[in-house]
Amino acid sequence: MKLRNQDIGDMVIRRKVIHMASGLLITFLIYKNIIGAREVFIFCIFGFIISMLCKRFKIPFFSWVLKMVEEPEQTMIFPGRGALFFLLGVIMVLSIRHFTLDIALASIAILTVADPVSHLVGVQFGRIKHPLSLNKLVEGNIAGAIVGFFAAMRFVTPLEAGVASITAMIVEALEVEVNHQAIDDNLLVPLAAGTAIYLLRLYV
Repeated sequence: MKLRNQDIGDMVIRRKVIHMASGLLITFLIYKNIIGAREVFIFCIFGFIISMLCKRFKIPFFSWVLKMVEEPEQTMIFPGRGALFFLLGVIMVLSIRHFTLDIALASIAILTVADPVSHLVGVQFGRIKHPLSLNKLVEGNIAGAIVGFFAAMRFVTPLEAGVASITAMIVEALEVEVNHQAIDDNLLVPLAAGTAIYLLRLYV
């Protein structure tokens, strides 16, 4: 079934809202020491199992959610791909030995708000093509960096938050590929943000 552009746009908005809401919840639970990398890993395994089941069967609630936020073509290939990669990004920054908890939390916060805001603002208000990307718009990238800065500042210094957020948005715009396969933003954004803060503390 071919979807109208309006239907796809509504799906994207719902997907980004869920991305932000679930990301904020996960950030809060980690900050309060209620969950950690192990629990997020368990969520990820559970999510992967549900994803594989949804590919073949209609699973109550989960299949309905996917229908509301994901194009049918994507559901046929890899249901819930974005959510699973988000969890993998969270696990990654929580597991890197050199990333302290505040670095990990700032990175997750940037991933939670900057990536979806960048997309939504770019789609609604973007006019200027990004010099580093064929698909990104400058206005969206700037908006993502700004909200990412304020989100990260809850956990790190303003300088660290600013550098991390700008770095993350630059890396997001680059669309890094390995063997002609684009690496998911949910992995790149938190890794770039966390690395920027770590290097800033190391050398400044």
